[in-house]
Amino acid sequence: MRTTLLSALSLTVLASGLAAQVYSGEGAGIVIPAATNPKLGATGLGNGVTEVQQILLVPHASLGVNVYYACFTCRRTGGAGGLDYMTGIYNGNTDVFTKNNDCDHLNTSGDEFAATVTSDLLVFAGDTTTVPKYATRAAPTGAFGAMANIVGAPAGYIDSQFGRIAGTDVFFYISGIDLWVADFNRTTGALSNNRKVVTNPTGAGCHSPSPMNDSTGEARALIFSARPPARQSTPWFQSSLNDRTPSFQIMDATTWWANPDSNGGTIHYAEANATYTDPQKLGIVATNSSRIPGTGGNLNITVFGPQRTPPAVPYVGYVALGSLATSPLDLSAFPFVGGVKKLALAPIAMWLPLGPLNPNDGCASINVPVPALGPGVQAYTQSLIVDATSGMVFLGSTAFIETF
Repeated sequence: MRTTLLSALSLTVLASGLAAQVYSGEGAGIVIPAATNPKLGATGLGNGVTEVQQILLVPHASLGVNVYYACFTCRRTGGAGGLDYMTGIYNGNTDVFTKNNDCDHLNTSGDEFAATVTSDLLVFAGDTTTVPKYATRAAPTGAFGAMANIVGAPAGYIDSQFGRIAGTDVFFYISGIDLWVADFNRTTGALSNNRKVVTNPTGAGCHSPSPMNDSTGEARALIFSARPPARQSTPWFQSSLNDRTPSFQIMDATTWWANPDSNGGTIHYAEANATYTDPQKLGIVATNSSRIPGTGGNLNITVFGPQRTPPAVPYVGYVALGSLATSPLDLSAFPFVGGVKKLALAPIAMWLPLGPLNPNDGCASINVPVPALGPGVQAYTQSLIVDATSGMVFLGSTAFIETF
């Protein structure tokens, strides 16, 4: 596999700029059309919840397969008032949510928003009307300590969420009409190395960042929301955390979609229906982009797809390497093809199997050490997953591999 990958990269030194200008590639492919999911809505969560305005499901080794630490922003009878944080355990095998009391004492009579935790479940953060705040604990269960201000974030509503990049805790947030990310110091609460991660693609503001993580909890791509001209705010996908990466609109929603949970290719969006009663759930196939130093480095390729509850046969992920074609090859006429339905590449390598998608995080990955190739080497990938039970094949996003 390593030999094949290196051959592909070697063949694409200073890859054709013409192809990239003629055709920009494919965005994430929709596998499961959007449908309401009452199990994560107001009725399914119980505990007096009347609205669910934000969702975050975090896998953790202590919880088991398809079981998640769950964070919500909700309005509920019996809460502190306004919008409140709420946490608990969501069992995806039984579709049952069990509330805990880890963050109840952090709520006030005003509005709280954007409840989030780090992947080890030890740091909690949330938005307020003035400044984002965070709290810590020593173990992945039990109440969080007192809130303290996060230092270095913009004032006011910023729609923040934790992630991890290169092993470092990071904090995604809105700044102006763009999305930014910064390194987060969990001891001091200070942000540093602030950088733009998404330039607003529509001119009307983007929001609701949700990193797409691999099996190690490393952020590899991004789901967010942005508002096209004269439309509601809709789901978008970006294949890397580099601002120069193109963003793709996933679907054209007729209501406002915001504050998603992203576990692999399973996406739950809070939908602004009359009272945020039920979230929308959709499934996508996507691939991350990867940049490695010209002096050599570790190449990660991750394919994202919707989870399946065990013991169902999982999707199997594949990836193709090549250069962008001058125009896509339309596969709509072929049977058993779903998703994007277009091959965007001129392949120079066979489809490489990544293995079954993990049912807990919805991804399959390979990591390959790459020797020094020099700067400017460029290749593209396109994801594919196979439904082993039906033979259905789904094509997903193109992504780039490049050295710098």
